This record gives sequence, structure tokens and C-alpha cells, in this order.
Amino acid sequence: GIITATISAAHSKLVTIPLTVTGTASIGVDYSTAFVSKVASTVAGTGTQGSGNNQLNYPQGMDVDASGNIYIADYNNNRVMKWAPGATSGTVLMSGFRPSKIHVDASGNVYALSQQNHRVSKWKLSDSSTSIVAGTGSYGTGNNQLYSPNDFHVDSSGNIYISDQSNHRVMKWEPGDTKGTIVAGTGTSGSGTDQLSSPQDIHVDSSGN
Repeated sequence: GIITATISAAHSKLVTIPLTVTGTASIGVDYSTAFVSKVASTVAGTGTQGSGNNQLNYPQGMDVDASGNIYIADYNNNRVMKWAPGATSGTVLMSGFRPSKIHVDASGNVYALSQQNHRVSKWKLSDSSTSIVAGTGSYGTGNNQLYSPNDFHVDSSGNIYISDQSNHRVMKWEPGDTKGTIVAGTGTSGSGTDQLSSPQDIHVDSSGN
């Protein structure tokens, strides 16, 4: 027979249904169970550090696109990985620098911020090319440079907003720009209303604020 239980309304507390079964029965022969539950599973990496395409080494940021592909900043392996749903190994999209944050846009282009390499790189889905789209790769205070950037945001128009930590400012790079513009802070650490001191996280709303 089948035993069912129905809760008449949603409840905010854990619900326990006592059930006592007597006699001798074997699971899979005399009865079976079916539970709907949330189960954690590994979707990328093996749990052991390494440089194989099925492994990760000190991963930092990640993002997921609308198709369920996972993009990972594989920091100590100096690469950006893509894991398709159900895949047992990933694909290298970008390499040669240490990525720390990842963003994938609605068109499937992937942006990677590298705090250690003072830049933002972009991988284009259309031709699998990679280019630096913010910063030069060398730290500095010029508007074409970044200094230990630690967070970024890409809006729907492709504008890149960067928390330029050691330069005490927030920068904006429009598509195709060779240098950015300061949108917050003065570039000098301080507590004034126009200054920033080691900015951390960044968020930009739909109005660009």
C-alpha cells in the first residue's frame, strides 16, 4: 500500500509525522521510499586542488548564465574556466593572469577582474578572443590604470564600474575606452564626503547610480 500525508497549510516550523511500522520487510522488495529534498552536489572541481581541467586551485569569483553554464575565476591556476551543466571537466576561456571576480553578460561575453594584474579582461563569445578592456596590466594612478582593483560591475550597456581600491576611487570604463573616468572619490584617501578610503564592494543600479 501507499501511505501519504498532506499538510493543510504552509507552516513556518518543522513538521514531524510519526510513523510506526511493524513486521519484517525489505527495502526495494516490499517497499520503496521517495523523498523530495534539497541535496548538495559538486558541479565543478573534484574537491582536490590541481591544474587538470577537472580541477580547481583556490577559485575566487564565479557567475552563472541563463543556460546554467558556470564561469569560475580559477585564481591559482591563472585561468578562467567554463563548466557546462553536467560536465565532468571545464574548458579554459582565458589564461595567463590571476582572475578574482567574474561577470557574464546577457550575450555570453565573460569579464574577469584581476586584482593582482590590475586589469579587467573580456572574452568575446563571437570569436573566442580575449582583450584587456580596463587598466593596462601595470599598477598606477593614471586614468588608464588601476591599482589593486577588488570589485567590478558591468551594466547592460557594457559600461564597466571598478572599485579601484589602492587608488581610493571608483572608475567607469565605457565600451572601447582606453582610459576611464572617476565617478566616485578623488584618488586620495580620506574621510571627506568626496573621498574614499580603500573602497571594497561595488553595486550599480539600473539608473547608473
